[in-house]
Amino acid sequence: MMPWPTVADLVAVAVALWFLFAPRFDELVNPLTGALAGFVVLSSLWRIWKRHGSAS
Repeated sequence: MMPWPTVADLVAVAVALWFLFAPRFDELVNPLTGALAGFVVLSSLWRIWKRHGSAS
């Protein structure tokens, strides 16, 4: 079973990607929000990798 922080990181990645690619948010996505969503995705993936990649 995955720990709760990993689940929260996966939810954050899913929400950020949904925000970037959902058609109804097209007019809201600009370079700043795109960069923010990219930061959320990359930082969440980095935390997951540090949590599970360094354990083995």
